[in-house]
Amino acid sequence: MITRLLKRPTLTMFALGWFGLIVAAISLSVAGTAPWQSEIFAACSLACIGMGFGLLGLYLIRKLLDRGGVVGAVAAVMIEETLRRRVASICGGLLLVVLVAIPLLLHSNQVLEYRLSSFLGYSLFSTMFLVSILAIFGGCGSLCEEFTDRRIQTVLVKPVGRVRFLIGKWLGIVSIVSLLLLVSGLVTTGSLHLQLAQARAAGVDTSSAERILVSHRSLSPELPDGLVESIPPRAERRRAEDPEAWRALLAEENGEETAAMRALQLQIFRQSRAQWRSVAPGATRTYRYRIPTSAAHCTATLRLSPYFGRVHATERTRLLIRVDGSEQLVFIGGGETQVLEIPASALSDGEVIVEIENPQDSQMAGRTAKFLGIDGQTLQISRGGFTGNLTRGLLIIAIQLAFISILGLSASTFLSLPVSVLLVFLILFAAVGGGFFLDEQSPLDEPAHFHSADGHSHGAVSASRFLRVVDRLGRSFVGVFAAWGEVRVIDSISSADEIAPSTVWRALYSIGGIWAGCTALLGAVIFYRREIARVQI
Repeated sequence: MITRLLKRPTLTMFALGWFGLIVAAISLSVAGTAPWQSEIFAACSLACIGMGFGLLGLYLIRKLLDRGGVVGAVAAVMIEETLRRRVASICGGLLLVVLVAIPLLLHSNQVLEYRLSSFLGYSLFSTMFLVSILAIFGGCGSLCEEFTDRRIQTVLVKPVGRVRFLIGKWLGIVSIVSLLLLVSGLVTTGSLHLQLAQARAAGVDTSSAERILVSHRSLSPELPDGLVESIPPRAERRRAEDPEAWRALLAEENGEETAAMRALQLQIFRQSRAQWRSVAPGATRTYRYRIPTSAAHCTATLRLSPYFGRVHATERTRLLIRVDGSEQLVFIGGGETQVLEIPASALSDGEVIVEIENPQDSQMAGRTAKFLGIDGQTLQISRGGFTGNLTRGLLIIAIQLAFISILGLSASTFLSLPVSVLLVFLILFAAVGGGFFLDEQSPLDEPAHFHSADGHSHGAVSASRFLRVVDRLGRSFVGVFAAWGEVRVIDSISSADEIAPSTVWRALYSIGGIWAGCTALLGAVIFYRREIARVQI
């Protein structure tokens, strides 16, 4: 029996997959009777479950590819090559080890909600990193190895077709990538529920931590009426009242009045918004949230994270919150988050009105409550479960890695292995970090002042035109891949923010359709026109 398994790899994967699931079932049974070893047994069980489903999935993929004709045959060979090079085995093994080890490495004294959020963030980051390595080296290494060993000359003289050959290669990589993402999702979900179950068994209150099992859509308050319309006349008035500041702003924009006026309007808008989101002692502010029609029957919570300046962490400030005729007095410190339930009746008319009063207290110094930033004041509406949200997030990651795979294959059609890998890493770095780079103002846009020995400024040194051109070209290159960072999957899932189905469709259209399609077309044209093999009679 063992000899038969060794001679048939597909049957071996099938047998090992079932063996892993059986071992996982036994480990879970033992963990139930030995609570003091539950964490270790749970980790072993999850590792066995992941290995079992991975091997069974690989077995099913091989069976499906056997019926896929020429493209399926090339994809099956691609999977065997990836396994033979041990890229998939190493990445898959490391992924399982990391996923089951993260809960054991997190500090047990940490608040359960934060510990689960950290677990999800680290797990998804590890998944993205390791599977990206597999997609890059699998895509670039396969075709480059074919060229180096000259096997490509033997393959292409057969009735395979170069386009179908590339499609088969890409299908093989995508199959392994999708399988690893599926295994990661299963292990992550199982580990999350096991940690909650262990906390309940230890007598820990998990009501706040279970919030992570429900995805939420965060809504920011609507801007006051007339705020946006008042910005242009206020900018013109400030320009006339303070000509010196206007000349300085104009110098920063190299004399372009349109750009300087836009910068001035943006500055006034930010100041007005910050003032509107601040509640001074003795003052009351009213904020309106517009509720989507589909969320009329959902549950909602108001999350407040005010900033009171530099005060001691133990100091608290009173705030009076009024929603739909009911009011609640809360004591909150700077940097803390207060979660308030919103009555269902407040959601029925499609608008929630929140009044925040900062009462004046004669016995303590008043402090202004500033609800700045995206998380300063949000209304969160429940939109679904954790499993659906994680599935949509993994689908977006799969679309991104499918693009990385076809990019690696296309680059390897005319570049060597090191150069193609560096090119893919460069584009991946630009895509992942593009959102952070574009959000930050370029240091070249700010004039550098030089000072004399007395410490007084005597002028401004502007960057050279060459450096400005290079900076703008770099930002333009990064901006091409801005759609990649349209939704930050890791942050959204770890903070229980909803990943809408429309976001998945936009990623499929832009990244999976336009980006991957154009890259595949370019790679197919280069590969088709390249002289690789010639039949001589």
